[in-house]
Amino acid sequence: MSDDLATARESLREWLGSTAEPAREAVIAALVHPGYRHRLWMARHTPEALESLLRRPPPLPPGAATMAGLDSARDAVTTPGGTSTTELLVRAAASATRWAASGFRMADEATQRRRIDACGQCPHQVTPPRAGAYRLLGAARQHSRICGLCGCVTTAKAGVLTEACPAPHPEDPELTRWGEPRRSP
Repeated sequence: MSDDLATARESLREWLGSTAEPAREAVIAALVHPGYRHRLWMARHTPEALESLLRRPPPLPPGAATMAGLDSARDAVTTPGGTSTTELLVRAAASATRWAASGFRMADEATQRRRIDACGQCPHQVTPPRAGAYRLLGAARQHSRICGLCGCVTTAKAGVLTEACPAPHPEDPELTRWGEPRRSP
């Protein structure tokens, strides 16, 4: 088993508060299927339901393990900042967890627009690579942009109330580029 798979498996167990040992397919499905991840999260307090979901993950798309960075010890770099496919998917899962814990709260339209406008002026905005996790996350569309610092899809991250910009504001280091207070790591 690759170290990446072991790390992803342990992260999944911690996220679910479970002692169960999820199968390789369940770990990969949790990384690549948002709906499956949501069902796992909802079942986390019902051991029988959680065990059933972990025993029967949804079918994986062809090449999912490779795209999730869990097919081999190879961990392809996917962002200009050096974020690996596995790290990007683990971050996406952590973001989904925070979002679920908030009750799936979205930023209001004015906040989303302000955030997206700030991202549009940011020198860290780049076109996503046409490979790996970005295909899974739907970022390979023609007009999608990603943050070169964190690897997130700009429009998706800007809409989620629980997310924060990783870049400092150019005029006030106490704020993010979004004009919001910087959060402690």
